[in-house]
Amino acid sequence: MLSATTPPGVSGFPDTANKATDYFIYRFTLNQLIFDFGKTPGQMAVSRASFGQAGEELAGTRQRVVLEARTAYYGYLAALRAQKVEEENVRQNRELLRQAQGFYKVGVRAKIDVTKAEANLYDAEALLIRAKNAVEVAKVSLMTALGLKTWPFETVVDLPEVIPQVPPLAELKEKALKQRPELVKNRYQQEGNQASVRVARAGFFPTLNSTASYGWQGVTYPLAESWWVGATVNFPLFEGLSTTYTYRQAKANLRATAANAEVLTQEVAKEVEQSYLDLQSAKEVIRATAKAKEAAQENLRLAWGRYKAGVGNIIEVTDAQVQFSRADLRHVQALYDYLVAEARLDKAIGRQF
Repeated sequence: MLSATTPPGVSGFPDTANKATDYFIYRFTLNQLIFDFGKTPGQMAVSRASFGQAGEELAGTRQRVVLEARTAYYGYLAALRAQKVEEENVRQNRELLRQAQGFYKVGVRAKIDVTKAEANLYDAEALLIRAKNAVEVAKVSLMTALGLKTWPFETVVDLPEVIPQVPPLAELKEKALKQRPELVKNRYQQEGNQASVRVARAGFFPTLNSTASYGWQGVTYPLAESWWVGATVNFPLFEGLSTTYTYRQAKANLRATAANAEVLTQEVAKEVEQSYLDLQSAKEVIRATAKAKEAAQENLRLAWGRYKAGVGNIIEVTDAQVQFSRADLRHVQALYDYLVAEARLDKAIGRQF
């Protein structure tokens, strides 16, 4: 450090007969802390803990963004599947209308079969319109989740058939306690608070510093060389009890952070268990809706056979079509409900992305 101060032993710039005289000083001064009872290492530990907390904040934000994107993506795929179901429903109702019109023309069936088939077709077309609108709404939600202004994809590949696999609950809780960002951040906070306590405690003790100086000074050139080496001890004699209250505050912050860790642990365990139960439930719903879809499909096949053979009526067919369409939609929704539950479980255990 280059310093231009009055050297030791000189009370001011000399003058002769009250005349101003130039006095030249060129000095390099080096100050070095020798010992401060752990204050500097504690401040470094506080900074490291703050950096770790910022990293966990980023990890938590990333997980929330991924969850929103996955949920929106699965919602969009579910809407596309639902649209296909409604398109199949419209196709079946059109086929039923053609069959009813053919029977009516040859005098096998009454006019009411045709009007019933027409009414069902119009209802199916209305449901298809709603399904297409739901696809567009889901697309907007997905674009928002991805941060897109325009839709850049020509097609979106659907996921393969879901094969439910649920890990053990104990394993999931263990992972969550290790890697959940909120808990890791709390551990960094405790480390930072402990370091703050050390820094505050060090405020009660003196600091030892060393100083060395070398330079040139004088009235005329060439200037005389000068140097000196020394040490100083700074003792906090009286600071209005600010150090005492800073120390108490640091300890209180440490206790609060430690207590918050217990609350966070309970909340994380609860979230993991709830997500696990939701995933188990979604797994069972998939199995049940798959069976219901198979039964409804068989029922529709039998109703169609009876109607074409002339022994059944159109109400049986339309009821079977509605039942199959609703069963198919429930199965589709169950598949994507499972995927959403799986995404929420990944977030609950703090899966890294």
